[in-house]
Amino acid sequence: MVVILPRCTRIDTESNTSLANRKASHAATTALTTESFYGNLTGAFFSGHPEIQSATYQVSNPTHPAVSSLPPTWEHYDEIYQYHQDPRENNIILLLSAIQSSYSATATSGGVVSPIQLTPGGPPQPIAWFRDASHQLAPDLIHNGRLFQTGLGHAKETWLYDTLFRDHIYGGIQWLLGLNVTNSAPGVTTGI
Repeated sequence: MVVILPRCTRIDTESNTSLANRKASHAATTALTTESFYGNLTGAFFSGHPEIQSATYQVSNPTHPAVSSLPPTWEHYDEIYQYHQDPRENNIILLLSAIQSSYSATATSGGVVSPIQLTPGGPPQPIAWFRDASHQLAPDLIHNGRLFQTGLGHAKETWLYDTLFRDHIYGGIQWLLGLNVTNSAPGVTTGI
């Protein structure tokens, strides 16, 4: 799901600048995989996931509204998205990651063994992130809006019954709209 918030959505054709705030969740990183600008916009393209299962997630930026209601580590049942590249290479700031040793990357889904190869005890896998700065999407397109991306949200039950997950989404949308001020990184303050 990609939500483009209309607060300031427009493309300035003279300067080739996109002015929009974007909230992307779950399968948003599976779309437009042949368009490099879209991968630059969302931070990464989806590469696969093991079977839906519980995992431990680690909060990286606890003052950000998208994760401020979460405990430092959070046990959550969901698909654990893996990406073709590390989204931190696309000028994002990590909010939440899955601790590799807390889940099985070789689980089967629909009878097919997942192609994901992780390193047990390796670095946590990025799951949610944000960007609050101008970012080059393509040689002729710059994005000047905010981005909040989460790979969570597969099951209907998650949306209906998991209050921590809903707080995660709600906090991200509040931040996109500038309704909260947060310290997004050491020495950096974002918000209105």
